[in-house]
Amino acid sequence: MISKIKRALLTLFLGRLIKPFLTSNVSPNKKRTVLHSGGHILNAISRIPSCNITQHHIEGVNVTCCAPKSAQRPDHALIYAHGGSYVIGNFTLFKPIVSHLAHTLSMPIYFVDYTLAPDATFPTARDQVCSVHAHLLNEAGLQPEHVFILGDSAGGGISASAIAELMRQDAPPLAGLILLSPLLDPSCAQHEPEFADNDLLLTRSALLRDAALYAGDTPLTDPNISVSYLADDELTRFPPTLILCDKNEILCPESRHFAKRLSGNHVDVTLTLFDDLWHDAFMHVGFLDEAEQALEHVNAFVAQHT
Repeated sequence: MISKIKRALLTLFLGRLIKPFLTSNVSPNKKRTVLHSGGHILNAISRIPSCNITQHHIEGVNVTCCAPKSAQRPDHALIYAHGGSYVIGNFTLFKPIVSHLAHTLSMPIYFVDYTLAPDATFPTARDQVCSVHAHLLNEAGLQPEHVFILGDSAGGGISASAIAELMRQDAPPLAGLILLSPLLDPSCAQHEPEFADNDLLLTRSALLRDAALYAGDTPLTDPNISVSYLADDELTRFPPTLILCDKNEILCPESRHFAKRLSGNHVDVTLTLFDDLWHDAFMHVGFLDEAEQALEHVNAFVAQHT
């Protein structure tokens, strides 16, 4: 009963308050001020595992390392590229999911506080993720097959774009790529009306507006930004990939399409669809029981590839 009440209150809060504000024409700076402050409220009402949290400045980008008190995989790492429609997001807002991942996966999580749009445009965020990856291999001494990259929402597209860039640089293969409700085609060309009407948080117009701020002078259909348009010979080099999203969210068709293309290019890909969540519900782990259950798929994927 308590779980149902919490779920009902959360969906009411997201649908009636957060969506109108998130999709409004309010400036990115104002959205950051309000939503980043709201992260403290989210943390106060969520169950967050205790972790060792340290701040780093790696290759010009701020990175927060969240490590479990006693890690069973201390020689592994997961690089986290956060969502927020390219224009919002910080560690405070994502502390619940990052801490749960560190605790559940028993490895350090490196949260990349990449430069947000419009303060920086493509390829800044992608390149900052790649720089953190290079640092973990070249400076921290981690083995490439021990490093995962995870991205949620817009961070999912940034993560996949970073993978493609690392492959172009002939970087050694990673352990795996994990995408949570990923935004893989910011041109929104694959959107379908029934999904757009049902989405609890997102609208097509707001996605296009924020994507334009991120892309700058680069076309939204450029495969460097929209990984849905990557050539087959680039997709064949992708690492094992896990994609989680809800069947009713606006981005679901993108996930289906990308998973199909990866599979067609002989990549080990798993697409898991839910029918009782919403876009990026995973970040509410610690408050929403269903989010915690969904993230068990991430744990199983990591266990399979370590």
